[in-house]
Amino acid sequence: MQTTTPATEQAEATKAITALRKRLSRWELEHLRAHCAELADKLESAQHRIEALEEEANQAWRWSEHWRDQSQELANELHEAGKTVGLTIDGELVVMDAAAQGGAA
Repeated sequence: MQTTTPATEQAEATKAITALRKRLSRWELEHLRAHCAELADKLESAQHRIEALEEEANQAWRWSEHWRDQSQELANELHEAGKTVGLTIDGELVVMDAAAQGGAA
């Protein structure tokens, strides 16, 4: 004996499918929200890292300018004293007599 009609079964099936679609849609939205939050955190972290690296680069640039200024000042002082600054193959600075430099050529 059949208690439900095909139309009733179809209505119940449609209802179940609609309920499943709503549930899946909510899960999808929850997943997308969580993913967006995770990406936002990663972006914020990357932005902080960029700012730190930019500051590091600026500081390195300031130190290089300071070193250049100091080495130029030293070279000028040595030149006034009749000396000159040389650079070895290993990158060491050496002080030489200006006359010795002319003879080394």
